[in-house]
Amino acid sequence: MRNVLWFILVCGLRRSQAVFLRWSAIDFDKKVVHLEASEGFDNKDYESNSLPMTEHMEEFLLFTREEARKRFKARANDFVFVDERGEHIRPDRLTHASKKLMREILGLEHGAVHILRHTSITMRHKNGMSLNDLKEIAGHSNIKTTMLYLHSEPEHLRSEMERTPIVQPLWIKKGNSV
Repeated sequence: MRNVLWFILVCGLRRSQAVFLRWSAIDFDKKVVHLEASEGFDNKDYESNSLPMTEHMEEFLLFTREEARKRFKARANDFVFVDERGEHIRPDRLTHASKKLMREILGLEHGAVHILRHTSITMRHKNGMSLNDLKEIAGHSNIKTTMLYLHSEPEHLRSEMERTPIVQPLWIKKGNSV
């Protein structure tokens, strides 16, 4: 389950997009992951979008496919993420696993898979990705929705305010102190 959660974080996926992701939606030649409605999954806005495949994503997906082929030779499954029996992962099982991992690793008492989507979008924005690009990657039809995903930590906000002062404080005069 850790691998699925890693993939959700890296890609900024919704839980259902990861759980219902199929190998037939992955184009290794064009390096694209197609996130479109399929059996058991509808995109939230009912619009399909494509996610560019990074080098790390490609390595991970190739590794995952090879491991599945080794473990489940007789039972090929089109789902990318399967459980130890080779069956499709149920969304509630992923939620349970994510809560357990977030409690163990991050010390969070409450946590959902969707937090990883918010974290992915927030981190990419913090690292300089434009809102428009984030909107496209997230598959949002409205940039206002993307903006709801952005979360800033108080320390980051403080440092940004200090980095970009508007005016010099009025009580400080050149060469004088209070």
